[in-house]
Amino acid sequence: MLNTGSPEMFTWAGRYCENTGTPILRVTVSGNALEHAIEVDAIIDTGFAGFVLMPIMQALPLGLTLVGVAEFTLADGRTAANYTGLGSVSIEGESRSGIFVLESNPECGNVLLGMAFLRRLDASLTVDKAGVTIASQEA
Repeated sequence: MLNTGSPEMFTWAGRYCENTGTPILRVTVSGNALEHAIEVDAIIDTGFAGFVLMPIMQALPLGLTLVGVAEFTLADGRTAANYTGLGSVSIEGESRSGIFVLESNPECGNVLLGMAFLRRLDASLTVDKAGVTIASQEA
């Protein structure tokens, strides 16, 4: 990852998953207490409208503040109810809080960063053959 400019301006570089071509960004996720945080390779999913989705078994040790249960429509049209919690995502000193969707399906092992995450950063996303870049609007 690359972070350039002042704290108000940033540019981060991600990479592609070698097997699928999926854009990935290394981030730190935590609960509100911040003493329990983990670094993960998160998939940038522009088809996910939310902030962050992560497996519930990975999220519980972080101490997220549980918010409730929400119903979501999946890409295949099915609906699913998931717990939600308040947490934070940090990348090289830039941190944003938001609602995490806690996925209970044991087959889901990925952390997803959605469109609400990008909007909260007020950032643009560029995906090209060189990789993935997220840049602040001021950059």
